[in-house]
Amino acid sequence: MRVEVHERVRDYHRALHPKARQAVKAALLALPKGHTKALTDQLEGFHRLRVGPHRFIWYMVDGRIRIFY
Repeated sequence: MRVEVHERVRDYHRALHPKARQAVKAALLALPKGHTKALTDQLEGFHRLRVGPHRFIWYMVDGRIRIFY
């Protein structure tokens, strides 16, 4: 499955400590598995990924995962 990452997520990822960067990268590449939670109400269709203290919002479209925040 293809994972597309928004530029602001890339910038955030680059600023992390190397150990945190490794953990985040592994979790993002493992999507849709991992510590995810489906969001509700106005954010229905979106999911939250938790990696330690870091949170990412993602959704799936046309067989691709898009991580945008």
